[in-house]
Amino acid sequence: EIVEINMNYLGDTLRDYGYSIGILQMAMAVSFAIWTYVQRSSRVIRASQPFFLILLCVGVFTFSASIIPMTIDDKNFSDEACNKACMSLPWLICLGWSILFSALYAKLRRINLVIGNARAFRSVTITEKDMMVSFSILFTSNLVLIILLNILDPMVWKRIQISPTESYGACTVADTSTVTWKIIFGILGFLNGGVLILANVEAYKARKIDTEYGESVYIGLI
Repeated sequence: EIVEINMNYLGDTLRDYGYSIGILQMAMAVSFAIWTYVQRSSRVIRASQPFFLILLCVGVFTFSASIIPMTIDDKNFSDEACNKACMSLPWLICLGWSILFSALYAKLRRINLVIGNARAFRSVTITEKDMMVSFSILFTSNLVLIILLNILDPMVWKRIQISPTESYGACTVADTSTVTWKIIFGILGFLNGGVLILANVEAYKARKIDTEYGESVYIGLI
C-alpha cells in the first residue's frame, strides 16, 4: 500500500501570486517615489510634503519586499536558503513598517502643528529635520532589537510534524523555550503598534484639514 505524505507545500500558483503581488507593489512604490521627486516643485506636491511622501514609498517598498521570502519553502529551496529567508522577514517587516508609519506620523504631526499654531495666530517654523527625531528613534530601536534577535535567537526554517503522514514548514526561532524572543517580539509589537496608533490619532486630528494637506480620508481607508 502506497502511503501519501502531505508536506503542505505552498504550491506554484500561490508562489507565483506572491511574487506578482510583491513585485507589483515594489514597482508601484518606486514609480510613485520617482514621480513625486520629479513633481516636487509643483504646488500640490509641495503642500503634501514630498520628503515624507518619498519616505512613505521607501517604507512601502521595504514592507512589500517581505512577501518574496514568504514564498520560499523547502520544496524548491535548500534549508539554508529557507533559513536566510526566515531571517530576512523581521528586517523587512519591522523596518518597512517603522519607516512607513513613522513617516506618516511625522508628516501628519507637522501639518497639525503648523495649522494649530496658525489658528492661534502664532508664527512657527517646523522643518523636516525637526520631525525626524521620532522617526530616528523608532527606526534605531527596531534596528537594535532585530540585531539582538539575530544574535541571540535567530529565525530558522523548521518542518513541523503534525502526524506520521503530514507536516508543514514554517519560520520560527531557533529555541522556542527561551524568553528572549518573546521579550524582543513584545517590544517590537509595542513600538510598531504604538506608532500605528499615534499616526491614526494625528490623522483623526487632521480630519477637517483640506485633503491637499492632510489626506486623513485616504489614511482611514487604508
